[in-house]
Amino acid sequence: MKPILLFAVAICGFAQQPRIQNAKLETLTATPTLDAALRTIVAAQSEPAWIGYSVPRAQRQEDWYDDSSRGCILEDGHNATVIRDINTPVPLEGPANMLLLFRISEMKVQRIRMLAPDCLVDAGGLPFYWFNNVKASDSVAFLEGLVKERQGTAVYAIAMTRDPSSDAAMNRLVDPSQPDNIRRSAVSWLATPALERLLTSDPSDPVREQAVSVLARRKDPGAIQTVIQAARADKSAKVRRQAVNALARSKDPAAVRFFEDVFR
Repeated sequence: MKPILLFAVAICGFAQQPRIQNAKLETLTATPTLDAALRTIVAAQSEPAWIGYSVPRAQRQEDWYDDSSRGCILEDGHNATVIRDINTPVPLEGPANMLLLFRISEMKVQRIRMLAPDCLVDAGGLPFYWFNNVKASDSVAFLEGLVKERQGTAVYAIAMTRDPSSDAAMNRLVDPSQPDNIRRSAVSWLATPALERLLTSDPSDPVREQAVSVLARRKDPGAIQTVIQAARADKSAKVRRQAVNALARSKDPAAVRFFEDVFR
């Protein structure tokens, strides 16, 4: 591996750093920027390694998903059994922060994982570069640059970051100038008011179809009414059909009344 122009520092900001085992750990600070520091490591790392840091987690209506069901073990096939320290309390509410971890190899990011901060992380014996005190906005900027390569997980990681920069990035990702596949990934995580505006005005049929499916699962007041309106009046037959299918899966009383009116 080529020399890396980063400054290794003593472990600080301990509250941010997870417990890491079975790793060649190096604790770093991002300089001159997080994006530059991470890309320097990625460009120099031909063998597998992990990069990680912690950011605030958004408290979204959707269930928080992390990979801890796979045991906080980063390497597939690694025969480690530690999942959670028996002395670690099991939280009833979602965590305030999340770990963002990037597997790198062959000078590119191959995988993104999100873990709860109380995981006892097993790195499978690989190098592990941990960054302290990362700004959420810097993380969002780095993730946005990965969207074309790691679309679904990069968009989800942006959406789950609690910072104003996340909302701004999601608005950019759903803009009509973006390819439809990226826009549809971003639509899944938009706030309900933004989804309702998009469903009534967006020029893309596939994007409106996705918006209908997402809105029908939301519990926000008025969301199901927007889907009903799309079922009745959207200019696209595909979107209308998608809206009807979404309403058929909904248990909302308004959806039930819609079908009662249709078959009356």
